[in-house]
Amino acid sequence: MRRKNNLKVLKENGLFENAKKLKEKYPPISENIEGVQRVYSIKNIYQLFNDFKNFYLIVISDPSIDQKLRYFLTKRLASQSSDFLVNLAKKTMKKNPLSFQLIQFSLHPNNSRISLLCLSELKNLDELTNLRDRLNDIKLSFQEKMDKLIKLSCD
Repeated sequence: MRRKNNLKVLKENGLFENAKKLKEKYPPISENIEGVQRVYSIKNIYQLFNDFKNFYLIVISDPSIDQKLRYFLTKRLASQSSDFLVNLAKKTMKKNPLSFQLIQFSLHPNNSRISLLCLSELKNLDELTNLRDRLNDIKLSFQEKMDKLIKLSCD
């Protein structure tokens, strides 16, 4: 997706219909690329609704590229993360390894709850619905594994 006027294009395609901009101060996120850690500041986070209910759009500032903004479509896998949930999510992600990342991040820093998020960079507007469906599939697969574990622990 061309970086110029991306938010305008996303708004025109209905992604921001009824979206809510989260107004918090967020810590930067980092990414390890070929052994080099890069830190990106978060410009905005939008909670999405309608066809993208329970999704977030994270906009980060990347000084290493010309247009400086990158967009990530994000789905919350768990509202409170732990090492166990991260390992379970990693096993789930092995079935869908393409361009998906897991991060532990607080969407609401004031309440100190760290969520487990699955995200993928939005590079092309044509892949938006496919990306949404794939993120939903990952969430469902993760939830099925959690339900199986809960059932085993109750027996």
